[in-house]
Amino acid sequence: MNNIVLEIKNLSISFFENNIESVVLNNFSYSFKKNTTTAIVGPSGSGKSLLSLACLNLLPKNSKMKVSGNIFLENGDCILQFNSKYNYLYRGIYSSIIFQNPFTSLNPVYTCGYQLRECLKKSKKIINKKNVYNECLKLLKQVELDNVEKVYNSYPHELSGGQLQRVLISFALALKTKVIFADEITTALDPYTKNKILYLLKNICDFNNITLII
Repeated sequence: MNNIVLEIKNLSISFFENNIESVVLNNFSYSFKKNTTTAIVGPSGSGKSLLSLACLNLLPKNSKMKVSGNIFLENGDCILQFNSKYNYLYRGIYSSIIFQNPFTSLNPVYTCGYQLRECLKKSKKIINKKNVYNECLKLLKQVELDNVEKVYNSYPHELSGGQLQRVLISFALALKTKVIFADEITTALDPYTKNKILYLLKNICDFNNITLII
């Protein structure tokens, strides 16, 4: 597993409704290599988003869902066995996800700058307040946002969908994450903006040696 950043082995996910089992994923196995881009393709309801949530150990724990199989990190740790402490360390520091609707992915009561600062705090990279601010502006410039000071002080509803997706990409950069799951991130965007966001994300992941799973 030297070149593997994430390995899925025999992952199965089923839903139960009125004692009837509906299988969404059946013995799915795949190894994601470091610093590569992988596209998972399938019709609506085929389990693409569920697979991403499973890889982040975000699937709900209830009697209506059955999950079997394993998902391993490069060091051999099994993600599906993580407790809340390890989940906190794993999500964001090792992997992160960008959801398809940028308008619901950010907290509307906080500015984009405040939320980006929280990411930097989690990474334990920045010490003083001035350095935090400068690093935030640097990250927003990396995702090719204009007038980054204005974006930093803006609330999510004050920005466009394309701007918000760029802000969300900057969160992953702030955490120095190894793997990014992009869950249909261009769904809410116009065709012109879609291409720009995909091109930007691919280039950023290549430059920073991040494994991208779309």
